[in-house]
Amino acid sequence: MLDGAFDAMYDLDFSKADSEIAQFVRESPGDPMGPAARAAGVLFSIFDQYNIMQSQFFTSDELFTKRQAATLDAGLAEKV
Repeated sequence: MLDGAFDAMYDLDFSKADSEIAQFVRESPGDPMGPAARAAGVLFSIFDQYNIMQSQFFTSDELFTKRQAATLDAGLAEKV
């Protein structure tokens, strides 16, 4: 079931991934993959929010040095 969640993360559909992970956790509460997948989903959604996963970010030093400073959204931090 987590395959679908990771596929959704790959497609940047974090709400779908989160719902699939929540279902997995309900069905397998003792499996440590549930919390690990949830943490990965939150991490990747933060990366997406700040455009960290975009490949052009690494194509020039100028893009890197002129990037905006990131500030953590407190709502995302509470999910972890």
